[in-house]
Amino acid sequence: MRRTAVCGALLGLLGCGLGACLLLGCPPKAAQVSLPPADGGAAGACTLPRLNGFLVLRAPDRYTSANLWEYLDGGAEQIIELRMQQLCVYDLRDLESGAEVRAEIYTLAAADDARRLFALWKMENGEAIASPRPAWRAGNTLSFYQDHRYVRLYTNAEAIDATRLLQRTFELICANLG
Repeated sequence: MRRTAVCGALLGLLGCGLGACLLLGCPPKAAQVSLPPADGGAAGACTLPRLNGFLVLRAPDRYTSANLWEYLDGGAEQIIELRMQQLCVYDLRDLESGAEVRAEIYTLAAADDARRLFALWKMENGEAIASPRPAWRAGNTLSFYQDHRYVRLYTNAEAIDATRLLQRTFELICANLG
């Protein structure tokens, strides 16, 4: 009961409060936010599924076709042509290792748009990841698509830790993205 009260107080102080709730282990209802609509409606709030063992470092950055160039200088046009609705960028910290992960979640109009973005950005020097979802790993980057979303994960971890960390982040997001 006290932990939930502390989480509620932190939610009020931190705005989004998701990072605090992940750290304190608050009820999932407090840590979840609605996903943007898949039908081309107005983009809603950014969300990240509850990822046990990760701390959200700050509120996510949100981009639409109107301001995507601020994040992807020189690459925004290709993404907008693929009917991007919203990009949410999260900075996370793995509580076990202290390594940071950046998660970019692109919401597109349709699953085919997400598949096309995955194919467009697949790096030549990478390798496919054994998974029920198409996934590709190159160095400290792992990308995949699921339904109408394309996700890229980056980490600052060393090579061996990066493999484990990216795989764990990938599995958690896939299991909870919806």
